Amino acid sequence: MGSDSEPDDQSPVAAPAVATELNSWKGRDIDLGDIEFLVDDSMLPGWDPDLAYGDGRGTSKVPILDFDDFFAGLPSGFAAPPPTNKTVRPTVVAEGSLIINGGLSLLGSAIEASHREAMVYHFKEEKAERELARMQGEMLERDAQLARDHARAVRKAEHKGKREIIEVMKTRASQFQTEYGNLKNAFTLVGDFRKCRGSVGSLWKTQADDYVFEKEMMLMEGGMKEHAHAEALIPLIARKIQGFWDPIPFSPDRDRVSR
Repeated sequence: MGSDSEPDDQSPVAAPAVATELNSWKGRDIDLGDIEFLVDDSMLPGWDPDLAYGDGRGTSKVPILDFDDFFAGLPSGFAAPPPTNKTVRPTVVAEGSLIINGGLSLLGSAIEASHREAMVYHFKEEKAERELARMQGEMLERDAQLARDHARAVRKAEHKGKREIIEVMKTRASQFQTEYGNLKNAFTLVGDFRKCRGSVGSLWKTQADDYVFEKEMMLMEGGMKEHAHAEALIPLIARKIQGFWDPIPFSPDRDRVSR
């Protein structure tokens, strides 16, 4: 009996209160109380609830509500514009159309002017690009022509310089041959005089029948003069021969062209 009395002593709510509260919201709608919503309250004034929807092709005809009837059905708190007389309405529409058309015309004029200005700028830009390309082409052509002229002048100067060098070398070769002969003769005279003066064998001339002392002295004096002249010429001839190996000077025209 003790086990039978335990259920009578327990509280009738066995689960926690939080779980009961959470489970009570599951599967239930929000209770709005006694508020009732009518279909007519959610519709605009003048709306026909029996109006059939179109098929989406834009061919269905929908009646357009009257302007005054639409504003007359609005709540009293809505400040509607005063009703317009049907005789005045065309004037208002005409004035509105005139204002709209004037604005559209002004906007079109501004767009057209902007388009013309853009076209002018584009034309000027293309013209400037063509002019710049033409000037660059002329500059490149002029530079190329100057380079060709300079190369031609250099080749001409080189040919002219080669001819000048050849002529100078021929002249120096001829002068070298002459001066070398003079130097050889000068050394021969100096050598013969020294050999004659220093030779003991020349004493036999005094034993000859045609030996005349005065004549021999004259010959000796002439030999001494020739010897002195030859010794003076040798350094001069040697300097001339050394000058044949000096660099060939450049022509001013050739030097100016090479720069």
